[in-house]
Amino acid sequence: MKNKKQALLTLTMLGLAALPSQATTQALDQTVKFAAPTRVMAGEKFLGQRRAYPSPAFHDVNADGHLDLLIADLMGRITVALGTGSKPMSFGEEKPLLGSDKEPLDFDNW
Repeated sequence: MKNKKQALLTLTMLGLAALPSQATTQALDQTVKFAAPTRVMAGEKFLGQRRAYPSPAFHDVNADGHLDLLIADLMGRITVALGTGSKPMSFGEEKPLLGSDKEPLDFDNW
């Protein structure tokens, strides 16, 4: 019961649930199971290796119709691993994401 209340409070704080509905209550009764984490390869290396809190997002950076993988980290660095278009989904080598000035994007969070 305590977990249901915490989850409902979180949903309410995020503006996702104003009042508990029957559907919300039933959804909270179900146990959610996630698959085991999987390390993603970028070329021959693991993606985001030796980076603090790498955070990936998919986007077609070069407009070739294949999803690419953008990786930002705690220090503000952003890299990209271009999608190869093969199945299963695979990516090329992780490289710095360049701005219009051809310099690596770096948001210098510190």
